[in-house]
Amino acid sequence: MNKTKWTEEDKQKLAELVNKYTIKNRTQWKQISQHINRPANQCKAYFTIVVQQQNSKKCNIQWTPSNRIKLIACVAIYGKKWELIRKLEFNDYSAEQLRQKYLLFIRRRKRINLGQKIQNNEQLDPQIFNSYFIEHFLYMYKRIFESDQTDFYDDLIFKKALTLYRTDIKEIVLKIYEQLPPKYKAMCAESK
Repeated sequence: MNKTKWTEEDKQKLAELVNKYTIKNRTQWKQISQHINRPANQCKAYFTIVVQQQNSKKCNIQWTPSNRIKLIACVAIYGKKWELIRKLEFNDYSAEQLRQKYLLFIRRRKRINLGQKIQNNEQLDPQIFNSYFIEHFLYMYKRIFESDQTDFYDDLIFKKALTLYRTDIKEIVLKIYEQLPPKYKAMCAESK
């Protein structure tokens, strides 16, 4: 195990290797680790931390309301062709950053709209509520299993929604369980 600090040369080499060994959004960390003489998990952790810091700095500094409007307009015009949108309008962002930013906008808008309806005690179509409920629980399970965090605002909305709509929770939980990825199902089985 190499415990030395990452030099600029190491960082550059890691970035090149990640570009070389990432195929269809899957990075082959074992192959990268063989070239850089560090464990695969260390390479992945370091790269993830560095990239996340760079991406968050870039997004926090340069993302403006006009960029958001421009992104939404581009998706309306070109569809979800992220690489094309990146080349035409957003050279400073990766296609994946644009995709994630767009999905974040959509999720927030849905949550805000539904949250407002629930807080105002408006009647909701049960199908819309159930699909949103399932989507939220899948999102919550993912956050719980991967980071031990949940969104407090969402939790409050769902507690209120459950009391308002008296949904058949067993039925929804079964649907949620059916949609869970296998690794999460295994975690649920272990916790029983």
